[in-house]
Amino acid sequence: MRRLDRLIALVLGLGLAAGSILVGIETMAWALGDGPVVVARHRWDAALRAGQWTSSDVVITSGLLAGVGLVLVALQVVRRLPVRLALRSRPGQRAWVSRQGLARRLSADVARLDMVTRTKVRIGRRKVRTQVALSAGTERSAGIDAVRRSASDALGHLGVVRDLTVKVKASVNDVAPVERSR
Repeated sequence: MRRLDRLIALVLGLGLAAGSILVGIETMAWALGDGPVVVARHRWDAALRAGQWTSSDVVITSGLLAGVGLVLVALQVVRRLPVRLALRSRPGQRAWVSRQGLARRLSADVARLDMVTRTKVRIGRRKVRTQVALSAGTERSAGIDAVRRSASDALGHLGVVRDLTVKVKASVNDVAPVERSR
């Protein structure tokens, strides 16, 4: 959602910048006594004066602009995931961890297990989704239990206030793992 907000802000910002440049060019041309340079404002002025507020063009344009405005408001009203999660701390102090930082930390903790060859962690509103690839010869259920225990221990050690359920999806590699140096 934040990416969409940034994209909309970029488009609106570029539009405002282009409009400002056009106004600056036309103002300079008017101040120097020249006619319109980029925008044929005399033609627009005549067309706008001849139009009526009840014409279909005005009503359709107004409806489209109102619709775009309502979509923008709705995008801002929709509840989003908090960027950071509270940690247990001493009275009078506050500590937080970002979702990205927590995901990286949990991914690193799970990756330390010998049976894990690849990890991907996503932090949701109520769940920690962990995808792992287990080395060949690892029993899938034992690997899932070890990964769940490792992630839960890391959450407990960090002291995340919100109770997050750890969900694990695991696949077992068919080839033997390559030796990793530590």
